[in-house]
Amino acid sequence: MRVFRVIRSLNPAGGGPIFGLLQSIPYYINLGIHTSVICFDAPSSPWLRNHSFPIFALGPVIGSYGYHPRILSSLKYLLAQADAVIVEGIWQYHAFSTWLALRQSNVPYYVYPHGMLDPWFNRNKPFKRLKKAIYWLFFEQFLFRDAAGILFTTDQECFLSRTSFSPYQVHEFVVGYGAAKPVHPTNTEISDFLTRYPDLRNKSIYLFLGRLHPKKGLDLLIQSFATILSVTPSAHLVLAGPISLSYQRFLKELIQSLDISPSVTFCGHLQGANKYSAYSTADVFCLPSHQENFGVSVAEALSYGLPVIISDQVNIHEYVTQANAGFVHRDNLEATTSALLKWALMSQESRFKMSCNASTLFRKHFDWEVASLGLSHLLESHYFRT
Repeated sequence: MRVFRVIRSLNPAGGGPIFGLLQSIPYYINLGIHTSVICFDAPSSPWLRNHSFPIFALGPVIGSYGYHPRILSSLKYLLAQADAVIVEGIWQYHAFSTWLALRQSNVPYYVYPHGMLDPWFNRNKPFKRLKKAIYWLFFEQFLFRDAAGILFTTDQECFLSRTSFSPYQVHEFVVGYGAAKPVHPTNTEISDFLTRYPDLRNKSIYLFLGRLHPKKGLDLLIQSFATILSVTPSAHLVLAGPISLSYQRFLKELIQSLDISPSVTFCGHLQGANKYSAYSTADVFCLPSHQENFGVSVAEALSYGLPVIISDQVNIHEYVTQANAGFVHRDNLEATTSALLKWALMSQESRFKMSCNASTLFRKHFDWEVASLGLSHLLESHYFRT
C-alpha cells in the first residue's frame, strides 16, 4: 500500500506534528504502508537531507500560507500514484490544494487537524477566528466534507473539534498518536551535555522541552517554580526549545523580577544526544499548557520514565491520571504551584513508583509500535474494502 502524506513544511521548528510524522514513518513501513512525503519546502532546505523515505519538495512557495500557482499540477501528478493520502494540518494551501487535486479522483484522503480546530484558538484569537470562519465557509469545509476520514489523536480532540465551525460534516476516527522509543545517551554524551550546561550538575531538574510559546503556560511554570525553590533549593528549571526573541525577553524579565535567574537555564533547540541527555538527566517533565492537542514531548518524557506535571488542557491528561504517571492540574497559577509542590514533597519511593508507571503508560499507549496500529488498521480496512 502506497501512502502520500502532505504537509506544509518538514522544518523541525514547526513542532509536534513534524516530529510525529518523521518518527512514525518507519513503523508504518514495517506494517506494509510505504510512505512518501510531499512538502512545500524548497528542495535545498537542509532539514530534508538524510531521510530514509522519499520526499517530494514542491517549494519554494509564497508566505506562511504556502501558495504557488505551479503546485497544483505537480500535486495531481504525484497523488495519482497513491493508494491513500493523509493531509497533515489545515488552514494552509497544502491542505486545500490536496482537495483540489483529488476532488475528481478515486484516491481517498484523510485529514489530521492536529488540534487546529480546538476552540481555545477561537476564544483567544478572535480576529483570526473571523478569518478562519470565512475560510472555512468557502474552502476548508469542503476538504473535511469530502475526506474519507478526519483523524483525531484523542477522544477529547474529537469532541472539541465539533464545536469550532459549521457546517461540520465529517467522518470521525480516533486513531491515537505516539512517540519514538527512547534513545538512551552514553555516559560520555551525558557528561558532554553537563559540561555544556554546568549549572545542571547535582540539581533536581524540572524540564520543559518543546516550542517555547505563550500558549504553553510558561509564565505559570516560572512563577510556580519560584515557590518550589523555597522548598527545594537544589531545584533547577530547564527551558529547552525554539523561541522568538520577543518572548524570550518577556520570560527573562519575569525570571529576573522573581530573582531566580541562577536557577533557570534556557537551552535552545536541542537535537540528538543533547535532547536525549536532557530527558535522561531530568527528574520531572512540566507542561502547564493552555491548549495541547496531544503533546508529543509528554509522550517522549514518559518514554524515559519521567513523571509529568501537566495541565488538564493537555488532551492526554486522563491517561496520566489513570496510570498515576504524574500530576494533572487546572489551568491556573494556584493549581500549577500546588502540583509542583506535591512533586517536590514526594518521597523517593513514591517518585520511583511514578517513574515506573510513566514507562508503562508509554509502552501501553504511546509507543509508535502500538500507536501506529490504529491508523494502519483504518487505512487497510478502507483499502481492501475498495
